[in-house]
Amino acid sequence: GVRNSRLIKCGDQKLSSYILLYALEKTNEQFNNPIIQYKITQVSITDMNVQFVLGTEFMQWKDAIKDHFLKNIPNDELLKCNWNIEFVSHIYPSSTTGKLQFFESLV
Repeated sequence: GVRNSRLIKCGDQKLSSYILLYALEKTNEQFNNPIIQYKITQVSITDMNVQFVLGTEFMQWKDAIKDHFLKNIPNDELLKCNWNIEFVSHIYPSSTTGKLQFFESLV
């Protein structure tokens, strides 16, 4: 439901999705703000889908940006998840709420 959309379920833990903002902020600091838009979707207890929209001048840095983001996730259990990171040209708001949420849980 909407109330749980900010919680990450990881093993037997429930974590605030805001801990992922740390990794995003660190990555943007390191590379001079390459990530313009982002969305993280938890699709199962062990699987996270990440979408990044990068500024055009950062396209050649995809691997480095991906690695830096993962290195800065501040939770060991969360790091054990399968992280599917893709780079897209645009992220659209939710068709139901009209809002662009940075985190969504399907669990």
